[in-house]
Amino acid sequence: MGKLTELLRGAVRVRVESDRPEAALNRMARSGIRPRRVAKEGEHAFVASLTVREAGTLAALERREGGFTAERLRERGAPRWLRRVRRRYALIAGLLLCFAAVQVSDLFIWQIDVAGNERVSSAVILAELDKRGVGIGKCRLGFAPEFIANEMLLAVPELCWLTVNTHGSRAEVLVREERPAPEMEKDGPADICADKDGIISRMTVMQGVSAVAPGEAVKKGELLVSGEMESIASGVRAVRAEADITARTWHELTAVIPEETFRKRYTGRERVRRAVILGGKRINCYFTGGNPWPCYDKIISYHTVTLPNGAALPLTLVKETFREYEAEAQTRPVEDARRVAQARLLARLEAETAGGAVLSADFIVRREGGAVTVTLCAECEERIGVAEETIPKQDA
Repeated sequence: MGKLTELLRGAVRVRVESDRPEAALNRMARSGIRPRRVAKEGEHAFVASLTVREAGTLAALERREGGFTAERLRERGAPRWLRRVRRRYALIAGLLLCFAAVQVSDLFIWQIDVAGNERVSSAVILAELDKRGVGIGKCRLGFAPEFIANEMLLAVPELCWLTVNTHGSRAEVLVREERPAPEMEKDGPADICADKDGIISRMTVMQGVSAVAPGEAVKKGELLVSGEMESIASGVRAVRAEADITARTWHELTAVIPEETFRKRYTGRERVRRAVILGGKRINCYFTGGNPWPCYDKIISYHTVTLPNGAALPLTLVKETFREYEAEAQTRPVEDARRVAQARLLARLEAETAGGAVLSADFIVRREGGAVTVTLCAECEERIGVAEETIPKQDA
């Protein structure tokens, strides 16, 4: 804090020479001069730091009483800088205009952050907010958070809560999405049918009447457990069948991997284009547009200019980097193509069986038409029962 005070008030480094340096220091103290960072130079001199006012008092004391000589070595701080620029009216006016522009800019929104959304995209939320006066370049003084929240909840039904907080030129939009109502379990009468071909291996019926037995082959759509049960008291009644049915199934999947692939070989040539976005308007700082080369990668980076306190300015620097590459054709080894195809087929098989057990798997590899064709023949064990709603019979 002492150094900051010195910079604001100004600091002068002086060299005092006297036959009796101690006496000179005493006379300075009596005159209200408090030297800092005093360093001795030889037997008859010392250097010290003084404020601008103390340096003037020391010069007057030297002229009035004598007995020592004072030499200014260097000066720093705001007073020295102000003396240098006091006649540079354009510079002072520019600084004042910049300060005023920053203060006025702080009244407008230049950055909007959305948090809390998962299913609703930020683009949808920002578009609806812009229609209600909350957007880039809009004045934040007229915001009515409660009105905006009510309008947004009507415009975006997926939201159940929203608020807009402003921090200088940055707006923070916090949202909470409506949780979907849990799907009601159906409790009406239903049969259980097969959703795949297979051979029943295990079957446990909790409710209903089984229509097949373990060891029997079934086709997709065939009735496995009926929801119609006979009762001595009420005759036939419809229930919701419940059962755990496991069957052996067979899957045949195919994947084709081309033998010829392409890889990028970067040539080392790069081109950089720059632009600025000022208040939502893009200004290109280049004269040649279009694509620089037939094959290239394009990397875009954005940097929002902010003040030391974190307030965003309506200025974003854009950097576009183009990297040229040449597409080189290369032949993929058959073994690599086979491994890629096998990994894809096993992933598809796991998705189709919903975590069922794979009892055996055979791969058939063929090379034809410039590609490697891999066929997977697998025997699995998985659940195959699915509920199908039934319409209760009306009594005559």
